[in-house]
Amino acid sequence: MTSQLPLHISFLVAATLVLSYKFQSIVPQPYLDEVFHIPQAQRYCDGKWMEWDDKITTPFGLYILSYIYTLLLLPLRPILGQPETYICSTAILRSLNAIGVAIVLPVLGYRVSRKLRRSEVDAARDAVSIAFFPLMFFFAGLFYTDVWSTVFVLAAYERLLGGRHGRLSAISILFRQTNVLWTSFFCVLHVVSQLTIEPNTQLQEKKYDTSNQNIVSIFQDIWNSRVIYNPPLAQFTDQGPGVLISLYSLALSILRSPLQAIAAALPFLTVILSFIAFVILNGGIVLGDKSAHTATLHLPQLFYFTLFVLFISWPLLIAPCLPLRFLHANFPLFIPSSFSSNTHSKTPHTNTYTPPESQSTLFAKTARTMFTLVILSTMLLIVHKNTVLHPYLLADNRHYPFYLFRRTILYHPPIKYLAVPIYYGCGWCILDSLQRPSSSSSTQSPNHIPRPQSSLPKDSGVSSLWFLSYLIAFLLSVIGAGLVEFRYFVPGWVLWRLAVGSSRWRWWLEMAWFAAVNGVTAYLFLHRGFSWESEPGKIQRFMW
Repeated sequence: MTSQLPLHISFLVAATLVLSYKFQSIVPQPYLDEVFHIPQAQRYCDGKWMEWDDKITTPFGLYILSYIYTLLLLPLRPILGQPETYICSTAILRSLNAIGVAIVLPVLGYRVSRKLRRSEVDAARDAVSIAFFPLMFFFAGLFYTDVWSTVFVLAAYERLLGGRHGRLSAISILFRQTNVLWTSFFCVLHVVSQLTIEPNTQLQEKKYDTSNQNIVSIFQDIWNSRVIYNPPLAQFTDQGPGVLISLYSLALSILRSPLQAIAAALPFLTVILSFIAFVILNGGIVLGDKSAHTATLHLPQLFYFTLFVLFISWPLLIAPCLPLRFLHANFPLFIPSSFSSNTHSKTPHTNTYTPPESQSTLFAKTARTMFTLVILSTMLLIVHKNTVLHPYLLADNRHYPFYLFRRTILYHPPIKYLAVPIYYGCGWCILDSLQRPSSSSSTQSPNHIPRPQSSLPKDSGVSSLWFLSYLIAFLLSVIGAGLVEFRYFVPGWVLWRLAVGSSRWRWWLEMAWFAAVNGVTAYLFLHRGFSWESEPGKIQRFMW
């Protein structure tokens, strides 16, 4: 472990201690969802395993972990000079999340980043970014499920990248049910890595031009190659029906090696099938009160995520030429190639960029421009037909989404249509970041990288199948929720952040931005309380 990581962790420990002290000093009593979580954890501390608060909708993982944590602290009770009940008090339970943010999360982030071929210094930076991420750091001072849910998702990912089965993903589901979808994501990556024994470099670097080559001949080429076609995402997005080509090669590999594919998928399938059985027996995915958490198709959640990522991670995405690069990539029919060649000189992650050859013809440029217009039209239709305003979103003014919607869509209804190009632009920025080689990639020999890294090719951004499985897993994890909660975006952001990395100066800018956001949100929570007329004298507080 690099000497840089302890230095970064010491910063996180200091910052977390300050946050926890302030939260406990000013808000010593359970607040909001803690009103349910803390008493339930205390029931487990008392050995009342069969008592359950029906208002709690997530599983029991956090309370079992709390029970184990308090058992470890019992020998310290005489030293602390506190009564026995103190070991399971609000302060002690909150400290569990503080440890998760300050120590466990950065260690896991570091290990994942190292396995993604980052240098020790860059891996340490990635680690502290994950832990200092505002939606993680804020909950270091409270007793919520988000921190340890993310810890176990990241732990499962780290084991997967190390060539081991991600059984820890089963534990992550005990903290949040939607983590079963990230288990499916890990399953796909593991199957791909196990079937990709010796990647065919010539095939991976080959570009298929469907405008000049029949799709049948492409499939025949894939058939003859007998390997999974899993190119870097940048190459994948410039090859017409690249989705079909990659999925066809994956399906073909599974059919050719069914036993190997089943053996690779079995640990994950066991978890997934067990969860499906639970849903059937429980009558739904939600525990406890199901009335306020009914499944609702909510496709705009993806659009809100793109906006959220741009807001929280703009230091990693911005570039002086970004708007012109966006116009050229999406509307090449209207941007002369001589003009665009200057706009591609720099990107957030590389100093050179070569426009795809498929856009050199008028037909290809027209097709790409029309494709962009079709996507925008589809997004407009989704926004028109599927914008969901959950009752909690409209009624609870303690959360930031309440104000965002009140002052945009609800104040001026046409804004939801005007926002569509912004959603599209944010989505393109995220996709573009995944296509670029991380500037923090090390020059470490590929021989030191476990075989699962075949799904994350070095110096080329993420692979096509990584992106497809990530996108599907994220979509399914959020589009069933009618309520817009930024906390639902945390696993998707964490995996994206680890995939893209950052350069040194961008990391410093990111940390400064995170410090500002964390400072403002903590200040609002602690010092800008207010009261409801229905509950006079009871302080309500702003939070994520």
